Amino acid sequence: GQELRNAVADAAKNATLINSGDVTVSAAPNLSASHLIHVHSPNWNAATQDACIGELDQAILNIL
Repeated sequence: GQELRNAVADAAKNATLINSGDVTVSAAPNLSASHLIHVHSPNWNAATQDACIGELDQAILNIL
């Protein structure tokens, strides 16, 4: 609903998700979870698959 949209919009305004793997957390109004995790996910490129997997691994570690 609107509360969730507002929480996500606030997170977008206040977070700096510049690099692949950057993470921020926001409230999760009207959901069964208490918080939402937002992550700047890596762009997949088959030509640089190993680097992409490394970025994805780093994103997972940042989430934890």
